[in-house]
Amino acid sequence: TVKQIERQIKTQKLSTKQADAIWEAAYLDTAELNELLEYVRVNANHEFLYPMCLMAAHTGARRSELSRCKVADLDLAGSTVTIHERKRSKSTRTTRMIPLSAKLNEVLTAWLKIKPESPFVFPELQFDEDAEVSPPDENFMTPDKASHHLEIVFKGSRWENLRGWHVFRHSFISNCATQGVDQR
Repeated sequence: TVKQIERQIKTQKLSTKQADAIWEAAYLDTAELNELLEYVRVNANHEFLYPMCLMAAHTGARRSELSRCKVADLDLAGSTVTIHERKRSKSTRTTRMIPLSAKLNEVLTAWLKIKPESPFVFPELQFDEDAEVSPPDENFMTPDKASHHLEIVFKGSRWENLRGWHVFRHSFISNCATQGVDQR
């Protein structure tokens, strides 16, 4: 956990290189995850970032899966999201259905009411000065841009050593394992 890493760095007086190796394995326990999500909610420069981080943290979805997620993939009444995968099978598209937590359902419901018009849950920011013009059916928040915006929020905070979006997936899976959830 972050607390364990911070303690190791301090007590063992690790070099930056040694500390970087440990940060690669970081995951957030549920208390740390809630603290980080609240930090993002309060400090994000763009309204999409908190819902996207919460979705990553509560579903274990990859950054690229979140970027490609369409509004049609959400079933808020049934509290599920269908995630379209590319990692499991390169030759065919596969999907997995994930239940939505009550908190995530609430936040996504509010987000969908204010998000820019787009078939994507997390559309490209139209006011980004460095935004590339995308075809109308491809105007999703790219994984690289999502990472860029997350880095900006983390910079100078307790969380700046975290390794981007993957920490949410790693934390989701690790917290499920600590609760005894079967890996399947």
